[in-house]
Amino acid sequence: MKRPPPAPLPAGVLGLLGAGVPDTDTEVALRAWSRGNASEAQQRIAFAYVSGELCGVGRVPFTGDTEGTAFRCGAQAVGQALCALVGASVAYIPGRPATTEIEGD
Repeated sequence: MKRPPPAPLPAGVLGLLGAGVPDTDTEVALRAWSRGNASEAQQRIAFAYVSGELCGVGRVPFTGDTEGTAFRCGAQAVGQALCALVGASVAYIPGRPATTEIEGD
């Protein structure tokens, strides 16, 4: 029996994180990554989106209010820990997708 597609993430959640809505290629990569059958390119796309967009690695977490900034700092700490665990650095340039570089590549 085939499962229905997951419900889209509410825009409010992405807004809290300061993340953009993933484009189609990124969404496909995230789904493949979660199922364990992503290609190498899809793995990189998914990791860059999670660490760069969702976790905000490489961005300034300041939102203008204490709670919002604290929330983004928490997300950023998770992203930084992920990057440290796999030896990755994430480059974030506003208006462009985040890119990931893994040590040893």
